[in-house]
Amino acid sequence: MTIPQALHKCAVPDCPCEIPTSLLMCREHWGIVTLAVQRRVWVAWRALQREVTMDTVRAHREAKEAAIAAVLARRERIEAMHAGDGE
Repeated sequence: MTIPQALHKCAVPDCPCEIPTSLLMCREHWGIVTLAVQRRVWVAWRALQREVTMDTVRAHREAKEAAIAAVLARRERIEAMHAGDGE
């Protein structure tokens, strides 16, 4: 018997994907995030797993926010391009 994996929604607003709680975003959105920001999220998450302090919590929150902002910025650029096409 397998234990069902806990799921939550992708961190990107309006994304309907249900993903394991060990992940921040669905595969599609995570692929948009630069490797530097992905690494920042990973390093902050690992630090938070080792020790919960105000600094590690803040660093993790800021890294997650940077990753989400990267996806939203790309979404805005795509929407702006489509608006320029006379949609």
